[in-house]
Amino acid sequence: MNDALKKVKEIISGLVGIVVAFLVLIVFANMVYETGMDPIGGIIAFLGSFLNNGFAGLLALVVFVWFLDK
Repeated sequence: MNDALKKVKEIISGLVGIVVAFLVLIVFANMVYETGMDPIGGIIAFLGSFLNNGFAGLLALVVFVWFLDK
């Protein structure tokens, strides 16, 4: 039973890794090719939404980065 749970965790971890790599690829592709999207502006707006909300936004950003680190 323990081996099965370990195998499921490995599969899920692999799938999450693939999805994250795909998202990074999309962002870099949008930076290299003109697709009508503004990835840098999107990243700046995303961070601005955290930082413009004062201390609560800063705490939310810290939690978000903590989740990405895991």
